[in-house]
Amino acid sequence: MRIRKTGIKYKTSLKKKKYREQLLKELCRVNYKIVNKVLIEKLGISKTEFYRNYKKMADTYREENKNKSLF
Repeated sequence: MRIRKTGIKYKTSLKKKKYREQLLKELCRVNYKIVNKVLIEKLGISKTEFYRNYKKMADTYREENKNKSLF
C-alpha cells in the first residue's frame, strides 16, 4: 500500500486492498483447503505482497471456515 510522506494513504491503494481482502475472504469461504499459490494467482499479487500482507488473514479465514464446514 502506498503512503505519502505526510502519512496519508492513497485512495486507489485503499480501494484495491479492500477489494482484495473481500475476494480473499470469499475464496477462503468457498474452499477452505485452497493453497497459497492459487490465492496469489486469483488475487493477482506477488508472492512477497501475499506473504507480507495477506497470509495471516488467509489463515484465519481458513480456520473459521474449516470449523463451519459440514464435512
